[in-house]
Amino acid sequence: MTDSTDQIDLNARFSTQTLESADFCAAECTQESSQHEFESNILISNSHFNNETALISSRTLPWEGYHNAELISEAEMHLFRSLYQDKAIGEKYTPETVKCVATILKLVDKIHRIEFVQSLLVILDQLLKYQASASVECLAYTSQTHPTIYHLLESFFDSPDSYIRLKSCKIIVSLLSFQNSDKNFNYNYTKLFYFLSSELEFNSDFSQDVSIQLLQSALHLKDSRSFLYDNNQACIQKLCEILKETANQSSSLSTSISQTQYQIGYCLWLLSFEPEISKNLNTKYNIIPSMVKIARSTLKEKVIRIMIATLKNFYFLALQPNLPSIITSGTHGCLLALKSRKIQDSDLVSDITEFLNDLGALLEKTSTWDEYVNEIKCGMLSWTPSHKSDVFWKLNYSRMNENNYEIVKILSNLIQTSQDATILAVACHDLGQYIRYYPSGKAILTDLGTKVKTMELMVHSDSQVRFQALNTIQLFMVNAWKNNTISSI
Repeated sequence: MTDSTDQIDLNARFSTQTLESADFCAAECTQESSQHEFESNILISNSHFNNETALISSRTLPWEGYHNAELISEAEMHLFRSLYQDKAIGEKYTPETVKCVATILKLVDKIHRIEFVQSLLVILDQLLKYQASASVECLAYTSQTHPTIYHLLESFFDSPDSYIRLKSCKIIVSLLSFQNSDKNFNYNYTKLFYFLSSELEFNSDFSQDVSIQLLQSALHLKDSRSFLYDNNQACIQKLCEILKETANQSSSLSTSISQTQYQIGYCLWLLSFEPEISKNLNTKYNIIPSMVKIARSTLKEKVIRIMIATLKNFYFLALQPNLPSIITSGTHGCLLALKSRKIQDSDLVSDITEFLNDLGALLEKTSTWDEYVNEIKCGMLSWTPSHKSDVFWKLNYSRMNENNYEIVKILSNLIQTSQDATILAVACHDLGQYIRYYPSGKAILTDLGTKVKTMELMVHSDSQVRFQALNTIQLFMVNAWKNNTISSI
């Protein structure tokens, strides 16, 4: 896999603090004056897919046979022949070759042989790349079975051939980018995103990788972002799952892993410009910790750039819901580590410095209790100093009762639902400290069902969980004869 998507890296250099900058970045690729330049940048940087394209391009189809079968005219036969005789196919298409477009669409609508459809889709894609008028010809297409070009191309999503499916999708995205300036045009993305979501499940050959790249291109179209978020959460969830998997792999040894991180990061960056998405994306998929981990560990500056740009959007555009995860995932430490590196990109250095200064100033104003609350609300518990500080608990145990016992309820829920041993151990410990300093809290935990669940954890497979659960149950039993109860919640 190559780094050809570096061509659109420059978009990530714009400031990410305002929605106006987001609109500028995304619109840059879809202005009427540069529609076709954007289309030509829909490059697929996957060697398997590109090798398949080259193989298909080298084939010679029986044009004379199609003419004898009266599928094409004699003039069309000669035109197709001339295309294939040109060894520089894809580089020297003349305006005259656009005449092939209507015929190509007519043929793929009628003849569904895999090799035939593959070849015609390759020709069509090349025509769209080098002749802007080919897009106009495509958009004018209609037939009895397919009222628009989009209906025709979407029909190939059911093809048994993965190349045909993905090539059709690529052409759709190219046409959508060309048509993007038409304010009266509205495309229904349902089939497109459902198709890409299903292709993400195939982690073999080129399906998953190419699908991610096509999503990256499609999300440049502003109206596609909210549509994807509102109608296909499964697609976003799968992207986040793939990114999390790469965070646990060594990207320094694999160009393909770094490229996948960049491409998915780019998708999330575009999505994060939408206010509603920026507010809820991390809450739903807990993606910030993985992005911080990747930014800190990768050696690729373009991956760092896209991760930091996305984190900045989460921070500046939706601070309140994202702050707990930003703090507990170690974003500040990550930025400090990156600032100490010898990064070549001066714009990235500026982004890191700006983000670091703003986040650092905010952290200085944040109390130890606030940090604790952020950690609990994030749900990613670890043995930070406050948990084992007697001073902390003596000062703050009563604050556990604030907002109708909000923190107590969150900890109780974690004990009953989490599968993570560290989270279970820390939650048991904290609730033990709570009832140590506030014995009346025992009744609250009993009403929440936490006492019973804690007793069950005394036989947990992890020794730390067993130890903390036992300590908490012992604290339940201290002075149990006293009537330290309050009204139920």
